[in-house]
Amino acid sequence: MTAPAGRDLVSSCERVPTACSTWGPVDKAPVTSAASPRARPATRTGSSRLLSRVLVLLVVLTLPACSGAASPPPPPPATADRNARHTTAAAPTAAPVSTGAPTVDPASTAAAGPLLRPAAGGDGDSWRDTTGREYRLGLVNTPEVAECYGSQATARRKELVAAGFRALVYAKDRYGRAVSLVTTADGTDLNVSLARDGYANDRYLEQYRHENPGLAEELDGAFAAAKRERAGLWGACPGAGG
Repeated sequence: MTAPAGRDLVSSCERVPTACSTWGPVDKAPVTSAASPRARPATRTGSSRLLSRVLVLLVVLTLPACSGAASPPPPPPATADRNARHTTAAAPTAAPVSTGAPTVDPASTAAAGPLLRPAAGGDGDSWRDTTGREYRLGLVNTPEVAECYGSQATARRKELVAAGFRALVYAKDRYGRAVSLVTTADGTDLNVSLARDGYANDRYLEQYRHENPGLAEELDGAFAAAKRERAGLWGACPGAGG
């Protein structure tokens, strides 16, 4: 007996499974093992939606970082105003404008100029330099050589200027001498030194105080101390005063 054609086909499929992998029994419609064509667009649409959501999420997460790189927002108006007030308060004041030539107080300024050499001769408060110019110590008076304490004052002045002196001339007397504040080579104020140690008196201090008020103020203290201690001529010479 001849086997039915369907049976033959089934037997053939059993022997060669791959030949019939997509087919069922002969009396049934063909069946595919893959997804139907209509399901594929749905899968692609779902993937597209998922990708879109991921992209949106990435954009949202990226925005704060980008905004952080931008310049910070301006401070509130109240803070800005306070900073402005602070800036105004801290602004330096303008420097004063000069109104003319500077004034120099000889008493507060070291005697400038070259180091001068004293010539032989002179007494305690006046002498010449080696060029022949004559100087007179300002606001102090030493006795003449022949007077009480005159020789001591002369010797002391010569000792102090032996290494040289500098003179800050601020006036001239009636004899044409350069009335000066004198400093020695080591910076000692000769006018004040002779007054403080009792080698000079204050005979002309009040009369010529106006010529150098700063020096006069220093001499006030020097003379007061010498008189109090009866230093030099204040203790040695009768009638010296004090």
